Amino acid sequence: MSRLLRLLHTSLQVDGIGSSITFNNSPILFPMASFHDDLMIPVSAPSKLIVSHNAKAISTAAYVFSSFGLSLNFSTNNSEAIISFAGPGSYGARVELAKNGDCCQFSTVNNPCNTLRFVKSYKHLGTKTSVSCNMAEEVVLRSCVMAEDEKKLRKKVF
Repeated sequence: MSRLLRLLHTSLQVDGIGSSITFNNSPILFPMASFHDDLMIPVSAPSKLIVSHNAKAISTAAYVFSSFGLSLNFSTNNSEAIISFAGPGSYGARVELAKNGDCCQFSTVNNPCNTLRFVKSYKHLGTKTSVSCNMAEEVVLRSCVMAEDEKKLRKKVF
């Protein structure tokens, strides 16, 4: 897996896909994160380019994975992106993405027409992640699960 991730990181750099921001004239790098069969690729770009850079990143990832004989799952609720717009042009870029149904098209070696969905939050192994970092939805969900399990336990005890 480390060779694959190293090649992916290099390929993204060659394709000009950035994963850093500059703060006080110093770059802050965002590393990729992998967990078992999942991968998170941070992408940063000006608002007007962020969607196309995400499409390029996922296309590059699909190509690199295919070179190792692996494929990515692009079905609904898999291989989705969480996006944040900030800075000049962010409103126009957000409106443009909404006009396209919060999706963008990209090509891979095996399929020239794939769709990358941009979602407000993403659920991975039972944990919801969102760009707003608001844990309210996660707390409510877990509280409901806990309350439901408490009812089952209460019936057995009392």
